[in-house]
Amino acid sequence: MKCGCVAQSVRGGTEIPVCVIHDCDEIMKITPDLSGRLARCSYSPKGHADVASSFDLPFFEYHGPGSPEATRKCKCGCLAMAHEPLWQAKIGVVRRWFKIECWDGVVVKEFHASEQNAELFAEREANFFRSQTKDNETRVFSADVITIEKIRSPLKCKKFEPIGPQRFDKYYCGCRGWN
Repeated sequence: MKCGCVAQSVRGGTEIPVCVIHDCDEIMKITPDLSGRLARCSYSPKGHADVASSFDLPFFEYHGPGSPEATRKCKCGCLAMAHEPLWQAKIGVVRRWFKIECWDGVVVKEFHASEQNAELFAEREANFFRSQTKDNETRVFSADVITIEKIRSPLKCKKFEPIGPQRFDKYYCGCRGWN
């Protein structure tokens, strides 16, 4: 999958593979070469459950060259988006909410975005509410962005540097149970 995991399930009623952890159904265009790679259980002590990497391992995540882990995680340990300012958007929503005929309120959403994209992200959040007009019980009459404000500057690590390929892939060995 594009998220780096192996599909653990299929989308309901279809045969479309999906990663249930990341809700990803995009298939990676190139299958990574696992020869010579090792996978380590995410929860076991170091070296306790190291095995040869395989797409058949439970909850397998590829962390080698070109993986999301190698390209989207910074050397400081944070994801790329954490290097952008944190914004808060207030969205005025008017909707029918089950038995409440007209609910009028403000929904607050927080997100990381660049200065140039903050308005686009806020509008995307408002569009989420606008798309919620599915039935008679819940209907959105309007959803408008009221304010957008920066609530935190980027991290101290100002320049994102990808961590690069990791030595070990990840999987789950069952050490904490399967329930």
